[in-house]
Amino acid sequence: MQVVMLGHSDAGKTTYMSLMCEMMGRGVGGFVVSAENPDDHVRLSAAAKAIRTGRYPPVSDQRHEYRLHVRHGQSDLLTFGWRDYRGGALLDRSTAQKAQVITDLREADGIVVFVDAPDLARNQRARSMTRSLVFHIVRALEGRSKPTPLVLAYTKCDLFDTDLETRLLDEPFQPLVDAVKDDGQVFGAKMYLACGPEPFNVPGPVLWCLFFGIASRAGEVEERLNVLAAARNRAKAGDTLSNRISAWWNGQESNRGLALRHQRQLEAEMQRLEPLLEPAERLWSYVQEVTSF
Repeated sequence: MQVVMLGHSDAGKTTYMSLMCEMMGRGVGGFVVSAENPDDHVRLSAAAKAIRTGRYPPVSDQRHEYRLHVRHGQSDLLTFGWRDYRGGALLDRSTAQKAQVITDLREADGIVVFVDAPDLARNQRARSMTRSLVFHIVRALEGRSKPTPLVLAYTKCDLFDTDLETRLLDEPFQPLVDAVKDDGQVFGAKMYLACGPEPFNVPGPVLWCLFFGIASRAGEVEERLNVLAAARNRAKAGDTLSNRISAWWNGQESNRGLALRHQRQLEAEMQRLEPLLEPAERLWSYVQEVTSF
């Protein structure tokens, strides 16, 4: 599953990744995340430890990609590719970099947009830049053929008054919210995060994306089960004595053998589906509580 993270400089993406990997590395609701690259693990763990004491990682404007494994209990569920872009890359004069971001957005299985909430609520220039960012995201989401999770992650929510300023956060994203409501394949969520010494709701964006990743995987397996079941039933219906004799005489697989082979494939697919059911059920109870659009 490929997830693209967008956010302007100082929106807290690196801080978020550090705390998320540290918290979910210990396990959240039975789900455990680990970085595939040992260097990423060491770097993110050290950054998370510093954040807990109030020291934050430096702002980065470089593209980063993290490979993350997700487990539930003893089962390996998914591998996430998290691509980290600064939002300004879409507004960059470099056409090559801009084209890369747009391509990644269009191919993404999930999108998480990080927003510096105090800056967006109080800074007109930030709202103007966000509107430009929203335009590109809306275009990238057009014509989706698969379920795609989208998260608006408002960071630094501990530094602003939600009652007075929340309405200012929503306005620049209204065209995106409207587009998602008109698209049956995009599932949007709005989340407030604090990524500091006292983190709040940090696992949220990952759990939202994970639910739709698992649901999509389960849907693929169920579709394969239906195809195999239909093929098995057709073979069983054609299992006659004459077919067995004819197949033996011509050195071909009989309908009986074909039905048995499809049955074994069905059982193998059921074994793939089984580990997904409990995690999907756990995550479903979580996503029902999220503010979605």
